[in-house]
Amino acid sequence: MVTILNNCISTTNGIVIDTKLLTEFDFIYVMYMSRIVSYGPMYPITVRCPHCDKTFKYTANLDELEVKYLDDNFSEPINIGKLPRTQDELELRFLRVMDRIEVEKEAQEILIKQPDYQGDPTFNGNIERRIVTVNGKELNDWEKKKYVEELPALDVQYITHKLNKMNLAGISNIIEPQCPHCQSKFDTILSIDSTFFRPEFDD
Repeated sequence: MVTILNNCISTTNGIVIDTKLLTEFDFIYVMYMSRIVSYGPMYPITVRCPHCDKTFKYTANLDELEVKYLDDNFSEPINIGKLPRTQDELELRFLRVMDRIEVEKEAQEILIKQPDYQGDPTFNGNIERRIVTVNGKELNDWEKKKYVEELPALDVQYITHKLNKMNLAGISNIIEPQCPHCQSKFDTILSIDSTFFRPEFDD
């Protein structure tokens, strides 16, 4: 997907944009806009109604999805204050696509070495790569890894809470279809499958 989007971006000033360096929400926005430019905004999907449990075809209009923008004065890193147990003060940043790629690679290596691994092998890596400073000090990759591994559970939960609140921007994937069987309206997540960039035709 990075390669596809890199090849789709055209600039008039000769600057080459590598989408691996974008935040995740900017990357997803570019992905949606590329789909709209290439195939139009109408995206047919199959939806299951939570009220009558029947499935039906629904066409989502990607142009109508809500887009949330950061404030003009927003800047990274984000100071989340002091952790409740260690009292360390952390500054965090958003993940970039490059971070996500590296975290997924590390997770695969963990699962190869430890087939019986319990839990999410990407969890620590996602926190490590978001950390900019601890008590005003920048840490190298090894120091971040060791720091996160030794954090008390309460502090980890607090960081996770703050990270969830950091999702301040991006394109919303929530749609509100109406079931043709029971006429109920409901919120659901817009699912993306292979037809997102390979639309199918009825004839």
